[in-house]
Formats: sequence, C-alpha cells, structure tokens
Amino acid sequence: MTPDEFREFQAALIRAEDSLIKALSSINTSRMQIALVVDDAGRLQGAVTDGDIRRGILDGVGLEEEVKRVMNPAPVTARPGTTPEELLALMTSLSIKQVPIVEDDGQVVGLERLDNLFRGPAMKDNPVLILAGGQGIRLHSYTVDTPKPLLKIGDRPILELILLQFRAYGFHKFYIALNYLADQIEGYFGDGANHGISIQYLKEETALGTAGSLSLLPRPLDTPCFVVNGDLLTRVDIGEMLSFHVNGGYGLTVGVKEYPIQLPFGVVLTDEDRVVDFQEKPSDTRLINTGIYVVNPEVADLVPAGQGFGMNELIEKVIPMAESPVGAFHIHEFWMDIGTVPDYQKAQWDYPQHFGEQSGYPPQ
Repeated sequence: MTPDEFREFQAALIRAEDSLIKALSSINTSRMQIALVVDDAGRLQGAVTDGDIRRGILDGVGLEEEVKRVMNPAPVTARPGTTPEELLALMTSLSIKQVPIVEDDGQVVGLERLDNLFRGPAMKDNPVLILAGGQGIRLHSYTVDTPKPLLKIGDRPILELILLQFRAYGFHKFYIALNYLADQIEGYFGDGANHGISIQYLKEETALGTAGSLSLLPRPLDTPCFVVNGDLLTRVDIGEMLSFHVNGGYGLTVGVKEYPIQLPFGVVLTDEDRVVDFQEKPSDTRLINTGIYVVNPEVADLVPAGQGFGMNELIEKVIPMAESPVGAFHIHEFWMDIGTVPDYQKAQWDYPQHFGEQSGYPPQ
C-alpha cells in the first residue's frame, strides 16, 4: 500500500456511533466510495456506502443518527495474501466494487478497489476458445428458445461467468464457437467491449466437435490456447493451469478431477467357486475430463479443417508424440458440468455456496 493509499484507507474508517453526516464526509474524503465501521481495536463491524445512506434516509433515518442504523454488518471480506486475480474474481462474481482486507482476529488492514484490480493482473495474450455451439439437447425444456450458454446461474449466464473468470486472470482475447441460436449469444455479448475484452465469433456451419473449432482460429497461433466447454461452472485457478502447462513443457494439457464411483451393491470376490472376500458397496475413484484444456499451436495444427473432430481424438493423436507430451492438471477446486436438468438445478443451489458471500470466496 502506497502512502497515498494508506491515507485514503485511514480516511475511510469510522465508528458505529458516528453520524450519517460523518459517514458521508468520510466517503467523499477517502474517494473509496465506502466507509468501514471499526471498533476501538480496529476490528471490522460493518461497511457503509452512499447507497446505504440514501436507503436509510428514505426509511426515515436522520442525518444526525448513528451510522450503525444503516450499515451492512456483514460485508464481503478477504484475508491478507489473497491474490489480485482472486480478488477480481470475487468482485466481478458478486458485482461489488470494494473488499476490506481483514485479519483472522477481525482487524481491518486494507481495502481493495475494483478499479485498482483491473490494472493489477498482467495481461495475457493467450487466446481463449469457448465452445458454445451445442444444442443442449439434454436440457431441452430450457433450451428450446435459449442456447445453453445463455442459461443463467444466479443472475448471470453461464458463458458470462466463464468470461469473467478468465478476465480476472488477465485474459482478454476470446473466440466463441457458435452454431445453435448463434445470434442470441452474439447479440448478448457483442464484441466484448462492455466486459473490457475482445470477442470474435467462429461460426460452425456443421458441428465440429470438441476440438474441430481449433481449425477456425486465425493463424498463425503463437501462444498456447485455452479451450473450454461453454457449460462449466468452476473455481479452477486458470493462471496456475497455464503455468503448469508451460513449465511442464506439455503440448496439450487436460484439466482432470477425481470422481468417486459408488457401487450400489455388495461385491463378492471369488477364487474360482470359492468366496474369498466380500465388500459392502465399495467405491472407486477415477480421473475425469473436465472440458478445460491448454493447447500448443503445433498441436492445434493437427486438427483437420472443416470436419468434426473430438478432443479425445486429438489427445489420442498427441499421446505418442514424445516432443509434445499430454499433461494432466488436477483440479481440486469446485467444478461441475451443466449438462442435464438435474445438473442445472443443482448449479443454482451450489452457486451461492461456492461463489456467494457465505462461501468464503475467494479461496484462502
């Protein structure tokens, strides 16, 4: 924190017994657009914005009354050491502009602002290809008139959540592969300027599969490219995945996640006709493909143009190539594929838990 930023932060601190007038003065003086309510030990008790004050006045609270009458007693916070990428992901997902930095004992030690963070993450020129052309047949009751990537989780479309997450890590060059109800997606996002990014659309005349759209990207490619299914909800650390790919010298990296398989019956183990063991409803764990990939230019060039080609076919093609090994990046964070009606309903339930105020997001 620079000396000027420290002075701004100090000017934003008030007490619960201070008046609404003093809170307004603090908000104007600090230029933080927020006042943080602390006790004598500097522990956070709440936060106040000019919007909170306006609503209080409309409810009959006088300007001379105590600020604790209008403050938010449970603002979203983050711990010291939270990365700029994590802070930006938090703010964009919750549509907030400030986050107090709070120690475990409740003491406020800083205040991060959204406008500062937009200058924070290093810009990454790696292309991000999002596959958004599917018909969403298994979600047909929802996708008759709406493409699956525009279905909302919380108050944002799935595709917008993906774009915001990548933007939080500094990515700004996006390509969206379209087919089904393409005009709706193009009309919603435009060229991406409203989100501070660049979007170009790749029109699939016929379905090209999960890898075929790589052939539509402008050439030459000179950096690794992300390929992402357009129906995912996840908190994977995208920057860490790119570092894993580059530092490991991989030609193609697949995001993988452990998936438990629970058998619903007891299992009998035999030696010929003799029972030697019995396991009651055993479980197994397998690594599943999460639909998130990093692909080097030379691997992208292996995709045939103008025909359907699956990512599984590309992976099988690359595995024997010693100069371009395939890496497996383990995703430990929340991840789910929104492919069926129960998945979509579960996503609505899980979203506040993993991304809302009570989730503790960003990850510590």
